[in-house]
Amino acid sequence: MEVQFLIRDSLVQLGADDFKTFRWYLAQPVLDGCRPIPKSYLENKNQEDTVSRMIDSYGKESAVNVTVEILKRMNLNNEAEKLQNARPDDADDADVGETSENRGTSACQSKDKAAVFSG
Repeated sequence: MEVQFLIRDSLVQLGADDFKTFRWYLAQPVLDGCRPIPKSYLENKNQEDTVSRMIDSYGKESAVNVTVEILKRMNLNNEAEKLQNARPDDADDADVGETSENRGTSACQSKDKAAVFSG
């Protein structure tokens, strides 16, 4: 299953209050090297819009990393573990869908992407 669907599946499990909290975390520093997404980009967005914004901002691999970290901070460890375990084996190549327009402008630095799942 593609990364964007895995993240969406995690987000639809959240209630309205938890989803609002998740979006709040996206506007905060979550992982080193990843810039927060401006709050105005997240207001009144549903799960699908939020996933799209995350992938546009972070790339697919880092969007998974950020989602897992936020779910852990929210003490939703089961959801975080499910997403981490469902992560495709080829997730290292998950950013192949980047366009020349957004390539290299990811909010997360490349070295930080690999470090999150190595430990």
